[in-house]
Amino acid sequence: MHVDESIGIQLGQMDQELSLFHDVEQALSLSDLARPLPDPNLPCHTRSIIQTSYWYLIDGLHSDVSAAKPQSFELRPTLKQLLQDFIHGTLPGRVPPRHLQLLLHPLQSLTYQSRSLLSWARSTSSLVFSGIAASSVLETERLLRSWYILATEAHNEQDAYTNDTIVSLILYHFIFLNLAANLADIERLTNPGILDLTFWQRFLQNQGGFRSRQEAIFHCGQALRHLRGVGAAARPWWWPAAVRRAILTLWAASHLAPVNADPNIPGASSSVFPMEDVWQQNPMDVVPETNLSAPGLCIVAIDGVAPEDACFRNTNWSEKYIPVLTRLDEGVVVLTDAMGILEYGISLINAFPRSPEGEAVVAMLKGLGQAWEGK
Repeated sequence: MHVDESIGIQLGQMDQELSLFHDVEQALSLSDLARPLPDPNLPCHTRSIIQTSYWYLIDGLHSDVSAAKPQSFELRPTLKQLLQDFIHGTLPGRVPPRHLQLLLHPLQSLTYQSRSLLSWARSTSSLVFSGIAASSVLETERLLRSWYILATEAHNEQDAYTNDTIVSLILYHFIFLNLAANLADIERLTNPGILDLTFWQRFLQNQGGFRSRQEAIFHCGQALRHLRGVGAAARPWWWPAAVRRAILTLWAASHLAPVNADPNIPGASSSVFPMEDVWQQNPMDVVPETNLSAPGLCIVAIDGVAPEDACFRNTNWSEKYIPVLTRLDEGVVVLTDAMGILEYGISLINAFPRSPEGEAVVAMLKGLGQAWEGK
């Protein structure tokens, strides 16, 4: 094994351990981005951005770097060049899905750096430092949204999401989620061993580690939307962990829901109800006391509605509408129902082929529900 291959394997393993679902930044640095990008037309049998990055780093790359075609490999841009063109808005054309997925790697690093700046800014009284942190977050969000535009442009050309694009969109929403919420704090919060009153009082007082509860809800819902849509053959190894993370974040957010919940939800004793009950209310009905139109019950299925939907254009959509999850039995779960959210996650994992990782997540969610009910 060559030295560069050994280094590539070590970096791949390190990134796999210290990746998006382990709350730490990646091991890759800018010096690792100087290799030509892989041929987007070659078959790729990996199921994760970490594995894709690994093949990119050790890149022999399959037959593409054989003596027969050395020049085509050398003429391809590097990931570093792609990142620079992306940042400056000088991309020459459409970016292939595989290259878009690789582009998420440095964007994820920027996200972790911005999150660290935010954490440091909260621990200091320096207005200058706080301003730097805020600027870093805004710029990172701008770049992530620009990446999303590239991904959706490719989708519009193909009229259907490829599995590569779906996986990339899942990762995109989880990367963005890291800016909206402190996922490490939420993981600690959901440990059944620390569900005590003092901890929860501090959680509620500090808004539970959410920089933006609405943004967190949005990205969790969109991630779940794509997690449900990815094909079984293309399902990545981290699929159960992704479901777990989204469900735990929504579960934590449910405890910070506005207290003025809509009293007109069908079945007031439960926030789980059939979808047809949601639409039985006629918005043209008249309230006798005021002779005005009765407000209709407006819900937003965060795991069923695309980001481009008009409902998300309202800056306070999570307060104007009732955010829900769509159950596999066509009912919905309102996001104020903590136990319903856990049950949604359990049913989602159980609906797909069993795996040790999935069973571990189901056991964890059940344990959390039992511990919470016992408090």
